[in-house]
Amino acid sequence: MKPRSLNVMDVRRHVLRAAMLASTAFLMLASPTTAQTQSDQPFTVEADELLEWNQKAGTYSAKGNAIAKQGERKIEADQLTASYDPESESRKINVIVATGNVDYTDGTSTARGARLTYDLGNESYIVEGKNAYVTGPNGTMRATTSIDLQAADPKNQIITAIGAAQYVDSEGQVVEGETIIAHLDDAGALDTLDATDRVKLVTIEGQIATGDNLAYDGKTEKALLTGNVEINDAGNVMYGSRAEVDFETGISRILSGGSGKRVSGTLLP
Repeated sequence: MKPRSLNVMDVRRHVLRAAMLASTAFLMLASPTTAQTQSDQPFTVEADELLEWNQKAGTYSAKGNAIAKQGERKIEADQLTASYDPESESRKINVIVATGNVDYTDGTSTARGARLTYDLGNESYIVEGKNAYVTGPNGTMRATTSIDLQAADPKNQIITAIGAAQYVDSEGQVVEGETIIAHLDDAGALDTLDATDRVKLVTIEGQIATGDNLAYDGKTEKALLTGNVEINDAGNVMYGSRAEVDFETGISRILSGGSGKRVSGTLLP
């Protein structure tokens, strides 16, 4: 729904004045030039109900189908609060908190949830809620508690998903666990991934592997599962303490943990 203009009759005079000042301040945070990075571009903001500028606290607030834009970045939510250092002359926004039906896009990725906290200075954000969701060209992460993206170092971006986490790569392979920590390279490709607690791996061939923990190495395209491992391949089931899954060759191996406990399997005739 396209936000409507503020109705003068619906707000008191001092709120309207604050809204006008806030809107102007958002637009004047920086002067665009062709050499600007996205972080240096100005913010624009609009909302159905009100904009409020609290100079003492160093905050701008937007309420009611609020939308904030900066370059290719766009945040939509029921309410937005942008913060800056009130002692700074530039009033450059450093943190944005969005609450209620949050939808964030930046040109290459999308995040959704009940709450988003974006730290512009550290190029990081955390999206929270039972349907937290982050997707990009190389895969999608979901969780029921939170997804935290740390991207200050472009060559080692870290995504931490907590609560019934699930990662699906661009080819359709699935990793699940209560917690997933993924490291991405500067192209956004998966470098390593670690999953813990009630881990499940589903390959594109339909092989299903479960265990307590999983460690994946993107360079070797191999995953190591440990703890109460089970591999099910079209009804043929193998059990053991450890398993290696090679995504390049499609070969899976079940291994003993070295404690004397034998590996076992049930194979269909």
